[in-house]
Amino acid sequence: MGFTQMYRCTFTGAVPDAGYSFAMEIADTANENPSLFVAAHGAGSADVWAAFPGEPDWMYMGYWAKTTSNCLLPEGPESPDAQANLGQDAWEICIH
Repeated sequence: MGFTQMYRCTFTGAVPDAGYSFAMEIADTANENPSLFVAAHGAGSADVWAAFPGEPDWMYMGYWAKTTSNCLLPEGPESPDAQANLGQDAWEICIH
């Protein structure tokens, strides 16, 4: 995502839409890094959206799969919108 450092964040649960087992928003407490919205299909996969500081809209980042107990990576093939939003960056979400 253009950064690799860890940052403190908050987790806020959300009511999942139909087809999801749970949903949550992950927000940077300093509002300097992207916030993420994760809607899980189950224990190993989720749809992910990102909102960048100063940007009003959530961007769909595609379907992601669990790689370790703490990390998710995009799991292709992604929709054209998700591919455009992911760009050429290397994406990984690890929550510790």
